[in-house]
Amino acid sequence: MVQRGDVRRSSFAFYTFEDDWAISDDGFSLRTLLSGRLVDVAPVNTPARPSLST
Repeated sequence: MVQRGDVRRSSFAFYTFEDDWAISDDGFSLRTLLSGRLVDVAPVNTPARPSLST
């Protein structure tokens, strides 16, 4: 299904141990993850946060 193009998005989950927050030049919140643990990565049809998909 991925090769055929049916599944074109992905989803991931992680735990954050340390991060840093700032404001971008455009005025948006900018989060930089400094350390953490990735716990899941998967191809999906509907991601948990569609606004973050390209």
